[in-house]
Amino acid sequence: MLHKLTVRGRMSLLIATIFLLFLVMILFAVRSSTLVPDLGIDTTSRAVLADQEAEIQVASHSMALAQSHAIEASPTRTA
Repeated sequence: MLHKLTVRGRMSLLIATIFLLFLVMILFAVRSSTLVPDLGIDTTSRAVLADQEAEIQVASHSMALAQSHAIEASPTRTA
């Protein structure tokens, strides 16, 4: 296949192939570097949201318990 190419043609083909390889590597590096921070932010925001939901659930449950104990402790009025 390469027997019909001159030495100059083979060198040009080799240089073009290496250049293409570097372009593909740079493309993947740039794509990965822009994708990774988005994944980190997404994961962090999901974790923070789950923690906040758990805190709200605990707070509302403790307030409900406090109110039920206050209602039980209050004297009842009879009419």
